[in-house]
Amino acid sequence: MPTTVLRCGRAGQPRPASPLRTAIACSDVLPVGDDTERLLTPVLAPLLALTGVLAAAGLLLAGHGWSAAAVLLAGWWIQVYGAGLESVTGRLAFALLVTLGAGAGTIIASAAVSDPRLAAAAAAGAAGVVITIHLVRLRRGRVLALNLVPPFAGIIALPAWLWAIVWALLMAGLADLGAFQVGT
Repeated sequence: MPTTVLRCGRAGQPRPASPLRTAIACSDVLPVGDDTERLLTPVLAPLLALTGVLAAAGLLLAGHGWSAAAVLLAGWWIQVYGAGLESVTGRLAFALLVTLGAGAGTIIASAAVSDPRLAAAAAAGAAGVVITIHLVRLRRGRVLALNLVPPFAGIIALPAWLWAIVWALLMAGLADLGAFQVGT
């Protein structure tokens, strides 16, 4: 039996015409996954998200709160976009993509100073690659999100590119707050 995903509001209510209106009408939502049909059960994406939680806890204990937030956010987005992408590309290709993204993030951020906050840059690089490949391979992909607004509570589907923009804005905000500053 196919499942029905509400785009916004309850069944039978008029839906906004554009994705931007959908995002505005469905504010206060949390992304939980994509709508990709999975042939493989995701293993690496949840494992990377768990690793992000552990790394964020370590950074938080070391006093790097904004870096911990960046790592946690990157891990969350890797789980949201990566679960479907892992099934489409295969586990080996997914692992290589994430490794290349993490390496690129670390290389870009390293200013010849060893600092634990390089983990934030590595996580951001890995998440950026996962999101980019997801948008390229699954052009019409949608991200399922949990809507917390009481009259419209439920699962909604928003375009994946919209959540990619949200992720980029959140990362830019965290960078402005010092999440990626090395050696300070």
